[in-house]
Amino acid sequence: MTVRDGIEYSTTHSCETHGCKDEGICRCGVIDPTPREIDYPTVLQDIAGQFDIPLGDPIRLYCLDRIVRRMYSGHLISCWECMGESDYYGQNFTGAQLREPTDNGLQDIEVHLAMLRDLNQDEAVRYVLKLEYQHLLPQLVHSYFHTEYLDPKSIHLPNERQFALAKADTDYKEQKPLEAPLCIVRSTPDNKLPYVLVDGYHRLAQFVLEKSGCVHAIVAKSPEVIDLKF
Repeated sequence: MTVRDGIEYSTTHSCETHGCKDEGICRCGVIDPTPREIDYPTVLQDIAGQFDIPLGDPIRLYCLDRIVRRMYSGHLISCWECMGESDYYGQNFTGAQLREPTDNGLQDIEVHLAMLRDLNQDEAVRYVLKLEYQHLLPQLVHSYFHTEYLDPKSIHLPNERQFALAKADTDYKEQKPLEAPLCIVRSTPDNKLPYVLVDGYHRLAQFVLEKSGCVHAIVAKSPEVIDLKF
């Protein structure tokens, strides 16, 4: 998969070796394979445009981010390789190609992006969660999903140790796509715990440490009034 938008590249010149100064014009520019910088939200916009994934849908944007970031590390500079095409004046930038891992059993990323485009909203969330965790909680199998802005204090943490570790991870900085929810929570039929965190420990921890106000979350609600223990 190749993108152009959101990629800052560098060009290496060897003008003295190639005699550019004597000729008065540079023809030796070569695109460096490693990007100088990437703007991850813009990269996602490019990918979404290629696969007709509507970015106006925050749930689908969340799913797109999870596929590109979690499964393929597409937010990292090291996972992109800049490409150049030679012409009369040296190489021109033609885009950056994702260096897809070959040893983790994942399918080509285009397969997952096409699935994300074709599935409905609820199916897309379940698809991405199962893809990332290889297992889907029974509570989510028949759930439907929508977004809400929630008070972080209303979100129960099933694994408080993991949340504490996430808060202590000072190196964690996530460049979040605009308008994308931070996490997935599920509601409980008995309403004793309004919301239970399913996905997004690090992102929620980062929000609590740096910001105030309500959290943009995907909420899973089951049509069946049953008491399933987490």
